[in-house]
Amino acid sequence: EIEILTGIRIGNEDDIKKASLLLLDKGVKTVIAKAGGKGAYIVERNKFVHIPAPEVKVVDTTAAGDSFNAGFAFSLSQNKDPEDCVKFANMVASLAVTAKGAQEAMPDMKQVQDFINKTL
Repeated sequence: EIEILTGIRIGNEDDIKKASLLLLDKGVKTVIAKAGGKGAYIVERNKFVHIPAPEVKVVDTTAAGDSFNAGFAFSLSQNKDPEDCVKFANMVASLAVTAKGAQEAMPDMKQVQDFINKTL
C-alpha cells in the first residue's frame, strides 16, 4: 500500500524510510510499513523501528495482510503502543500463513496465544 500512496517502489529499507517520510510530511503521525516475512516497520518523525516476524513454514500467504491488519487493530483497541501492536500483528500474520486458505487460516485468540508462548 505504501507504494500506491507514495509512488515510491519499495526494494529496501531506505525506500521504506523515504516513502514513510513522504507520508509524515503530509501529516501522517505514524507509518506502519509491512514487509511480508521480514516483519514490519514503525516510522515516526524521530523513530525508525524494524520488528521482525518469526520464522515459520509458509503454506499460503493469502490471508497474511488481512490477518496482520486484524491483529494490529485488535491490539490498538486494547490501548497497546504501536510496537506492541506490530509485534502482535506479526504473530497473527505469521500463524495465518502456516495454513491454507483465507478465512480458514485466520487464527483464533487461543491459537495466537499458544503460538506466542511457543515462539517467545
